[in-house]
Amino acid sequence: MEYEIVWSDLGMLPLEAQQIRAAVFMEEQGFVEEFDEWDTQSWHALLYLEGMPVGTARMFWDNAPETMRLGRLAFRPEARMGGWGRRLLQCAGEKAAAKGAQRVVLDAQVRVQGFYAACGFEPVGQPFEEEGCPHILMEYRLREEGSC
Repeated sequence: MEYEIVWSDLGMLPLEAQQIRAAVFMEEQGFVEEFDEWDTQSWHALLYLEGMPVGTARMFWDNAPETMRLGRLAFRPEARMGGWGRRLLQCAGEKAAAKGAQRVVLDAQVRVQGFYAACGFEPVGQPFEEEGCPHILMEYRLREEGSC
């Protein structure tokens, strides 16, 4: 299946990414505060399958030195369980390494912690609540080649 991952310019949130995030996080999962000030400080990725936008994520510099924060990883239902999340994480790791990051962190929903662990992320600290949903901070130390 043909796919492409496209990154936006810094701070430019594409309409397709907004639509995917609203559908997944607001409509499916019931989050209210989906869009925030970090969107204007992020690079936004869109994953296209056969020309259709089906997945997204955002990444920005974290407050910690040499650390990128990844978030809002979301896929339309038809693109789940096909390895596309892993590919998007790998692409994000490569972009972070190219920008000089040494690690990538994210706040994972606890229910999908296993997915991130399978991609090499490790939990840090204790779970916490975000809009009533348990999350956990996870980190990935970038290898020299930068792939996740």
